[in-house]
Amino acid sequence: MKANGQEVETTPMIERVAAMAHEAVDKSASAAAPSAGWITERGDELNARQEKLLADTSSYVAAHPLKAVVIAVVAGAVLGRIFL
Repeated sequence: MKANGQEVETTPMIERVAAMAHEAVDKSASAAAPSAGWITERGDELNARQEKLLADTSSYVAAHPLKAVVIAVVAGAVLGRIFL
């Protein structure tokens, strides 16, 4: 390719830009990997907590059905007053 009467090599420039882009992508991927692992680990912990809470609640309702209904009615009334 000629620019202003001079021969200009574009291939090495394109290769350098491509190499820099690849390097940036590699750095980003290695920086994101620990975060992805942390998020997965926290997600697993939250799922375990949710399952335990559900099991505990189910056990409580089965052991104290009348009390559970009264608590639900009172909570519904309070939330109804707040949001309506």
